[in-house]
Amino acid sequence: MKRKNFIIIGGIILVFAIIIFIIIATMDKNMKIGFTGSKTSNEMTASFQYFNGTEDKKLNLAEGEKLSVAYELQVSKGVLTINILDEEGNILESRKDEKGIIELNAKSSQKYSIKIIGDKSKGSYAISWN
Repeated sequence: MKRKNFIIIGGIILVFAIIIFIIIATMDKNMKIGFTGSKTSNEMTASFQYFNGTEDKKLNLAEGEKLSVAYELQVSKGVLTINILDEEGNILESRKDEKGIIELNAKSSQKYSIKIIGDKSKGSYAISWN
């Protein structure tokens, strides 16, 4: 009887340990602390104490249409990246520098994405496009 109780209690502890491990392993994938941001039709801004994850904006562009993205990234910890992706998720442009302009001519009519990726970062970003 004691052995059966020991096995049951051990099983319960093991299940709880697995659940806690899964929660901790997935918790940091898209975490924002002190995140204040806004998105409009042609602008994204945010400031944050901790940002580990992504923010994005999808844009419909016609073939041959020109996209101009002005960005300013301020980072005091971690890494902050801006990516421009096509509809299939292919990275067309990627930048980590503080300030710049990305020019892109749409090769085909489709949805493009402007994606901000925070990797355990602290800081802010301001992005605008035509």
